[in-house]
Amino acid sequence: MNRGATNDAAVCARMTVRLDIADDHLLATALDEPSVIRALNGRKTIKAIVRAPRLVSLVV
Repeated sequence: MNRGATNDAAVCARMTVRLDIADDHLLATALDEPSVIRALNGRKTIKAIVRAPRLVSLVV
């Protein structure tokens, strides 16, 4: 079922971070990554799923 959403799922960046990084700091670091900024292309994020230190998923 397609509800009008597009599936642009892709790995935009891989980063090396400390194992004890906080979720909010990891999200801020990911959003500052140049390749993520390019991929967002000015779009606003609707939701961010953060599971430090392994995953940041952005829904736009």
